[in-house]
Amino acid sequence: MKLQQLRYVCETANQDMNLSKAAKKLNTSQPAISKQIQMLEEELGVDIFLRNGKRIVQITPPGQLIIRTAARMLRDADNLKKLRRNLLMKSTVHCLSPQRTRKRAMPYPR
Repeated sequence: MKLQQLRYVCETANQDMNLSKAAKKLNTSQPAISKQIQMLEEELGVDIFLRNGKRIVQITPPGQLIIRTAARMLRDADNLKKLRRNLLMKSTVHCLSPQRTRKRAMPYPR
């Protein structure tokens, strides 16, 4: 299971099951989205979307739960990235704090 697959599933649902619109929004191709959704469904062993031939027509009841969970996972992944950026900024600020800079600038005693 990949975050990319979860993004594809969520965006397909957000675009009213229109794979072309989802592909455009995600800057990828419709066949790529279709393939990744099928791979995720195979991995999970459940149909996320109901199809009429090759066309996705609606979200299955288990698919609704999966999409809600996937959306939460994507938000959590985004929050982790933001946390990492914040921690890196704090560590950079800490390394360049005036107290540390002042100590480094003092000459060694003779």
